[in-house]
Amino acid sequence: MDYTLVIILCYLTCVISIVDASKLLQGASLDESDEDGKDNYGERLDGLERDYADIKNQMEKMLARLATIHESIVMKTPVGDTRAKRDIPPGTSGQDTLGGNDSSMPTGTADEACASGSLNCPYAMSSDCIVCPTGPQGPQGVTGPTGLPGRDGRDGRDGTPGSRGDKGDTATLADAMPTSGPSVGQAEPPDLDRLLEVISQNNGSGGVTYVRWGRSNCPHGAEKVYEGYTAGGSRDLKGGGSNYLCLPTNPIYSYPNAGSDSASRVYGVEYEVDDYPRLRDQGIDDMEALCVVCLAPLRSAVLVVPGRNDCLSETPERNWHLEYSGYLMSASYRYYRTEYICVDAFPEFRPGSNSNKNHATIYVVESRCSDTPTEGFPCPPYVDGYELTCAVCTA
Repeated sequence: MDYTLVIILCYLTCVISIVDASKLLQGASLDESDEDGKDNYGERLDGLERDYADIKNQMEKMLARLATIHESIVMKTPVGDTRAKRDIPPGTSGQDTLGGNDSSMPTGTADEACASGSLNCPYAMSSDCIVCPTGPQGPQGVTGPTGLPGRDGRDGRDGTPGSRGDKGDTATLADAMPTSGPSVGQAEPPDLDRLLEVISQNNGSGGVTYVRWGRSNCPHGAEKVYEGYTAGGSRDLKGGGSNYLCLPTNPIYSYPNAGSDSASRVYGVEYEVDDYPRLRDQGIDDMEALCVVCLAPLRSAVLVVPGRNDCLSETPERNWHLEYSGYLMSASYRYYRTEYICVDAFPEFRPGSNSNKNHATIYVVESRCSDTPTEGFPCPPYVDGYELTCAVCTA
C-alpha cells in the first residue's frame, strides 16, 4: 500500500473542507427581504464563525497527526517513539523501503524550494526536510591529523641471480697492509692470510721453501708445492747419496731403460722406532715415511734448530716463525752415515708399506756427552741418551 499517497489525499481533503467552510461563511450574507432573518443574523454569523474555527482547529490537529504517522512510517518506528528520524545518505533520490516493499516518495526538482507545506515537504517536523532532494555538496572539511606509521611489509622473495661480473684488478701487497692502526711503536702486523692470498693471486716469487718430513700437508700459512715419499740410499751399500729426497707421487720418466744395472739406487725410507715408545705407539714402526714441500711466502730465511722444539732467537730485530717441530732423525750408527732431518712429531706413513725391507731406514738421534769439557758437549744441560728434538723456523 502506498502510504505517501494516502497522506497526500488526507491533506487535500482537509484543505477542501476548510475552503468549503470559508465559502459557507462568506455566503452567509443578510437578505434584505427576510425580516425574520434580521433578528437572528448576528447569532447565525457567530455560530458559523465558531464552526469554522472548530473545523480549522480539527483539521490542524488531523494534519499534525498525519505528519506524525508519516514520520513513523518513514522511520519505521511506532507512533510516539522518541527515537531520532533516520538519516538519508547523500545522493538518495527519495526511494525508501517501507514494510519490506519499495515505495516512491515525492522528490521534486532541484529548483523547487524545500519549504514547510510544499509537496516535497508536507509538514515541517524538524529543521531538515525528510523527503527533499539532496542539496549541493558542501565545502571540503579540514584535513585530519596524520595517522600512525604502518607496519613494515614482509620481505620480498629473492631475485634471480645476476650475471657474473668482470674480473677485478689484481691486488698488490700494499692492499694487504694496514692503512691505520695504533700509535707509533705499536704498529699492528699485517693479516698473514690476506698477504698469502695476495701473493697467490700475483704468483709471487718471494718466500722460502722447506721439506716437512713425515707429513703430507703443510702448516697453516704455508703453501703446498707438492707431496711425496721420503727416499734415500741403501744403508748397506757404499755408493749413493747421503741425503734424503722427497720424491713426488707422480714421477715423469724420460727415455727409461728397463732393468737393473750398475746405477745408483734409491729406496723408500722406513721408520725404525721400536726402541722409542713415543713414536712406536703411533703405529709407524717399519712403515715408509711421507713428505711434503712447502712454500713460506714473505719469508727470506729458513732454519732447522736441532735440540729444541721452538725457534731460539737471540736477535730481537728478526721475528722467527715456527713452521713445525718434531724429532731429529738419521741412519743408525751401525750403518753408512746419512744427513740429519727434522721429522714431524706426529708422522704419517704410506699405507700398506710395512714390508720391513730395511733398505733405507731412519732412527731417532740420541745425545752422547761427557762430564769433562774436553770430551764433547757438556752434560748438563744435555742428558746422555735423551732423544733430541728439532724445529723448522722461517723469518
